[in-house]
Amino acid sequence: MQLKLTKTLPFSENFIMADSEEYKTVIGISFGNQNSSIAFNRDGKTDVLANEEGNRQIPSILSYHGDQEYHGVQARGQLVRNADNSVTNFRDLLGKSHDELTLHHCHYSANPVNVEGQIGFKITVQEDEESDPKEKILTAHEASVRHLRRLTESAEDFLGTKVNGCVMSVPVYFTDAQRKALESAANEAGLPVLQLIHDPAAVILALMYSEEVLIDKTVVVANFGATRSEVSVVSVKGGLMTILASVHDENLGGEQLTDVLVNFFAKEFEKKNGIDPRKNARSLAKLRAQCEITKRVLSNGTTASAAVDSLADGIDFHSSINRLRYDLAASATLNRMADLVTEAVEKANMEPFDISEVILAGGASNTPKLTSLMESIFPEQTIIRSSSSVTPLQLDPSELTAIGSGVQASLIGHFDAADIAASTDAQVVDVPHLTAPIGINEGENFVTIFDIETALPARKTVEVIAPKEGAAFIPIYEAERSVKVTKVEPEPIDEEEAFSDDEEEEPEEIKERIAIPKTLIATITLPDVSPNAKIELVLQIDAEGKLTASARPKDGKGTNVRGSTA
Repeated sequence: MQLKLTKTLPFSENFIMADSEEYKTVIGISFGNQNSSIAFNRDGKTDVLANEEGNRQIPSILSYHGDQEYHGVQARGQLVRNADNSVTNFRDLLGKSHDELTLHHCHYSANPVNVEGQIGFKITVQEDEESDPKEKILTAHEASVRHLRRLTESAEDFLGTKVNGCVMSVPVYFTDAQRKALESAANEAGLPVLQLIHDPAAVILALMYSEEVLIDKTVVVANFGATRSEVSVVSVKGGLMTILASVHDENLGGEQLTDVLVNFFAKEFEKKNGIDPRKNARSLAKLRAQCEITKRVLSNGTTASAAVDSLADGIDFHSSINRLRYDLAASATLNRMADLVTEAVEKANMEPFDISEVILAGGASNTPKLTSLMESIFPEQTIIRSSSSVTPLQLDPSELTAIGSGVQASLIGHFDAADIAASTDAQVVDVPHLTAPIGINEGENFVTIFDIETALPARKTVEVIAPKEGAAFIPIYEAERSVKVTKVEPEPIDEEEAFSDDEEEEPEEIKERIAIPKTLIATITLPDVSPNAKIELVLQIDAEGKLTASARPKDGKGTNVRGSTA
């Protein structure tokens, strides 16, 4: 066994319920660089709310024209004709100084400027219709406050009541300074943050509670957003989530896929008309807006069209692209996404066959080619969950972090604020984890009861069937992990294929992780149970690694046994 430093967010069952109505209405927030979502649990079901314009995905954009401030979809519409006065991609700028700004994604809107060492945006506004336009500095903090305030107003308008707080998901790569800056902006917007949870935990929570399934597994959560991608390997054992490894690429996401379509159509337009629409800011903005729509259509269909009136010099543009051509054009970007997944698994010191499930989240994950790339990386027994997989997600991949935050909000929202703050304060603690599986033999097969990376203390109950002769002898082993390799011979070829010049197909190797009993650590003997009786076996391991085992016949006929290792 080993001690592993793990961030845990414990919840106590003896929380004291608040006497007042404080934090009665708590929402979940997913605040993304490009889009944000609001979720709320009502009658046991967590769903994403629509704002007053009917949008569940609300663009994280502010735009200024005259004395008007636009937000969301209205602000996104301003990117074509008013880009220099529009503010985008400001979430990841929170908590950073201008000296730390090595990369930004504000290429098609107002660019970040140095505001006394902090990051801001220079915009032009009017105080009223009669005043002259003047320059104003809007910091990343102020932009976040205004955006979160609008989200709060939309939630209150939908729910018809005051919102008292939120649970918000954040990337694993967020620093403490960024987390504090985000909490500060939310508080200033009138939306107290009860808890910040990691994006991969929010994704798993969303699926765990929507499907009512809680089993031990190792999950890869690949979150492909608009501007950044993050892949985490998460161990789920006994309801406790542990992030084993996480990697991210701050310049990889849906915008790079949009760039592929922009370049594809721009070259086609230039070939026909001798004009490159990418050299004109307004033409480029119009083409990007259309390519975003085309990209979404290709996620569901095999062909998509693109049409832009007066794209450049008054010339209209009409074209189409099929999914195969798109996949080929986007292959470099899609392969980078697949490589990021492989990197995360390697960082966790695991093999692809160690992964139970892969969840593709985020808007860019709707690309069907990504699913097929995951199927080529992981073996058949690994379940791939995406919008286009054999085992499809029942929820929108773009909404998973919001729904998971909403689920967590429903779990902690009615407790006293002080208790929530105390119990959800992240602390680095020494948490023992198993380094070898523990289980029992069932016939010729070894059944793992506690797998590696199980956090201690842990307790599990399993059912064992007594032999047909009666009496039961149950040995408990510490096992050794190994890899089982099965060779699958290719299908027989007919005579015509036998004389072809094609190379002979090699047998396929299928690898799977198995556990082999190694060290006997305890035995349980029940001499007087009935033949084929059902026996309830309870194993418990404390934080020091001490094993306590108890067994009893479920029919009540026979001896109950209990014992502990030294």
